[in-house]
Amino acid sequence: PAPVAPPAAAPPSMEQALAKLDRAASLLDKPTPAEPVAPSPAAAVEPPASPAAEGPNLFKKLGEFFSRQAAPDPPPASTVATDPPVPAATQVPEPPKPAAVTAWVGQNKAPFDPDKAVATAAPLPPEAVPAPPPPPTPAPLPVGAPEPAKPAASPPKATQPPLKGIPLTLGRSLILGRIKDSGDATAFCLSKKAWAGTYCVEAADWPEAVKPLFAQQTPLYSGAKAVVRYDDDRATRYHAQFPSPDMVKVVAYLEALLGPPTEVPAPKTAWLGAVREPNIRYLWVSQDGAGKPEAILDIRRYDDTSATFPSSQFGSLQLYRPEAKGIFDELQSMDLSLHAIARNRQAVQGDKPPAAAVAPPPAKPAAKPRKGQDSSGSAVKR
Repeated sequence: PAPVAPPAAAPPSMEQALAKLDRAASLLDKPTPAEPVAPSPAAAVEPPASPAAEGPNLFKKLGEFFSRQAAPDPPPASTVATDPPVPAATQVPEPPKPAAVTAWVGQNKAPFDPDKAVATAAPLPPEAVPAPPPPPTPAPLPVGAPEPAKPAASPPKATQPPLKGIPLTLGRSLILGRIKDSGDATAFCLSKKAWAGTYCVEAADWPEAVKPLFAQQTPLYSGAKAVVRYDDDRATRYHAQFPSPDMVKVVAYLEALLGPPTEVPAPKTAWLGAVREPNIRYLWVSQDGAGKPEAILDIRRYDDTSATFPSSQFGSLQLYRPEAKGIFDELQSMDLSLHAIARNRQAVQGDKPPAAAVAPPPAKPAAKPRKGQDSSGSAVKR
């Protein structure tokens, strides 16, 4: 038969557990036997302990027993990581402020008042205000752009009264209203169906003192001449050129002849690839008996009417009526250049000697008559 397992022991009751604890506590309180020691005569005799102190304190022992069971075991000393001590923050000393800035800050520590902000705010010291940046450098002119000669100073606008009873002329004989001379062999003229006027290049008889100033090789003509516009065969406008640096001499000649100019405006003229520069002008205005402007003599430092862009080498002297139309509104300087080239070619060809006479080719000999024909080629009758 199979062995029968012994019945399981019943768990001890509370009374049994307390009894076991009481016996264990009594065993712990018993002293361990030690070797006998001879009593010292000088040793003091201790009084016997009281019966209450010798007996074990049950409740105290129970408290210690359960406190040891509930308290967690302390971690091993090797697993505790200690952080290194944090050093104290080192404070960097603030650099001392300039005395001028400190004084300015101290003066402006008052509460802000919008009404008194402008009146009470102390200005910054000069050393605390930064210097302004240098002005930008202007861009250079393009390569090849003509740089006009700048006048020393722009003269003030004159307010002289107009001339009365003094005729204005270009040279000594070119006057307004002059009838076109078709028999002048020295002049050449241009006209087109689309043009309203006729344009001629004619000689101007300047005095010997100023003739070298106008006898120049210009883009319009060569010599002491002028370009004339005719409307209905009457001269309405003249245009002559002179070197720009000689403007002072031309003005001095006209002032000695006519007196101070009526007006001296200085309008700005646009240059190709450069900034606008003032173009000094001197105007002499002549009036008729009724006080109406009759003629204007206009001298300009730079000729800004004969081409698309002003000329930095030549000035202009113009004589015209206030209502007259411009010469170069229709005519172009290229027209004058091409016409001058054609005239020069004709002149050169006219100076050549006539071609030598060429002898006529020799006559061919008469052909011999054939058999049965006479000398004329007709048949001979037999």
